[in-house]
Amino acid sequence: MERFEFPKIITISTLEELQITLNQDLVKSHDFFVPVAFDHIGFGVLPQAIIIFQTWIRNCKQGDLIISVEIDDDVSLREFACSYLGYVILSCAWKHKEIINHRKEPLKGLFKHYTELFHKKIDFLQDLPNDSILIPFFDHYSKQKGLSHWFYNQNFQFAGSPQEIESSVYRIFSELGKIYRSKIVKNVKAIIDDLEIIIWELLKNTADHATKDHLNQVDLSPNTRGVFFKIHRSSKKNFIQISKSHSGLQNYLSSMLQEGDNFLLEITVYDTGPGMVKRYCGEKWNNNTHTDDEVSIIKKCLCKGLSSAPGLKGTAKGYGLNNVLMTLSEKQGFLQIRTGRTNLYRDLAKAPHFATSDYTSIELQDVTTNSPSTFSTAPESIGTIVTMFYPLK
Repeated sequence: MERFEFPKIITISTLEELQITLNQDLVKSHDFFVPVAFDHIGFGVLPQAIIIFQTWIRNCKQGDLIISVEIDDDVSLREFACSYLGYVILSCAWKHKEIINHRKEPLKGLFKHYTELFHKKIDFLQDLPNDSILIPFFDHYSKQKGLSHWFYNQNFQFAGSPQEIESSVYRIFSELGKIYRSKIVKNVKAIIDDLEIIIWELLKNTADHATKDHLNQVDLSPNTRGVFFKIHRSSKKNFIQISKSHSGLQNYLSSMLQEGDNFLLEITVYDTGPGMVKRYCGEKWNNNTHTDDEVSIIKKCLCKGLSSAPGLKGTAKGYGLNNVLMTLSEKQGFLQIRTGRTNLYRDLAKAPHFATSDYTSIELQDVTTNSPSTFSTAPESIGTIVTMFYPLK
């Protein structure tokens, strides 16, 4: 059987290439091969890798998850299961795919202890990587196992307001900045209220709109959502080099960063739901929607009061993403949205956001063309990835 494969060094470019192959109609019975040791380089790579893997599970009804590890290599088994990507991959594939090694030996029994161990580490925010934290949700598991207490209450309801996640957000950033404590905690204190609003609004959006299909009828399974935090530390020159395939981000970093050492905060909220356009259109959605029309729909989702997607109780939503733009604009942040066949961004230092009910006045630029009016067609992707950047001065 043929197979898809994550390279040992995962980048946005390699993931977009893999997305094209995954989208082919004839691809229904491929295995997925994952190296036991890998690295991901760049901004927003980890969430997009999760989306890619989830696409394989959805599209390929036949095929095994193959991990290149020997059954007696406890160190590698632990390191894979206790990495963010490895943990999410295993959690999504566990009930839906066979998990074997290159010798076709079963691995689930060998991974079980380590996935439980890493679940506890995330639960207590202990012994995690120094510069990043991922809080994932898994809607195909029980609420107790799948919904993190950092953002859900004891009744497994999502936090009712940004204030309800205040202690969680502060604890996350205290842990995230432990190796740069004097610098990171001081910076985060100044923007903690803003971060609460942004994180709460985006995660609530996934809770309301990303657990069922675009008709809001069928529970998606397996399904994962989450929020990823990362502190990037490097020179201005290196940051610009890392983002060389994204001229919009390069221009933003060139104008916002100082010479020498810089700290950049990345926050990404992702989901493997139907995506913004499908969810907005509902039963009116069809696969012939033009890219320009998809962009218009995304603008409507960002526009105050224009989103028609119903909430869980049938109430109209439409202020969440507008609040995100307003808050991010005040801090001169950068926003990128990858959903459906679009890949868009907004430099909010250069183009601040103002609340409006006219969606045509909202500016979004295409990552490939760097244009606010000419939009390329990206490889179609499930779900939505919203990535934000804050320089920490």
